[in-house]
Amino acid sequence: MNHFQAGKVVSFRLPSDTPKNILEYLNAEKEKNGRGFGTELAHLLMEGIESRTKKIGNEVLIPLPDNLSESQKNWLREETTKQILVQWLFQIMSGSIQPFSMDTVQQEEKKEDFQTSAYHQRLASANFFDDED
Repeated sequence: MNHFQAGKVVSFRLPSDTPKNILEYLNAEKEKNGRGFGTELAHLLMEGIESRTKKIGNEVLIPLPDNLSESQKNWLREETTKQILVQWLFQIMSGSIQPFSMDTVQQEEKKEDFQTSAYHQRLASANFFDDED
């Protein structure tokens, strides 16, 4: 039996009972990615296998709005962002979060590209990076 190795070609057939929505998605991705479709398909396969092999019970799936920009999606994928969000949820659930006045929130000009503001960085530093815990 041949073992799988990184970089090795893997081929398979789609099951005959593959749902129509999956076939439509695959066809749309193939048209969109062209020659890069194999790479995208490999990425999807790896995500599916990774989610199967992870421990169930320590994670929560949160649906996100469809209209996020690519930079917002990239920001959410960052490990630091995930840690901040987990700590924020923990503080909300434990009741240890301190309320702040909305009057202190400064309205900033809308930027073309998503970026965290200095205000948000100060807020995160003050509330999420407390090493005393």
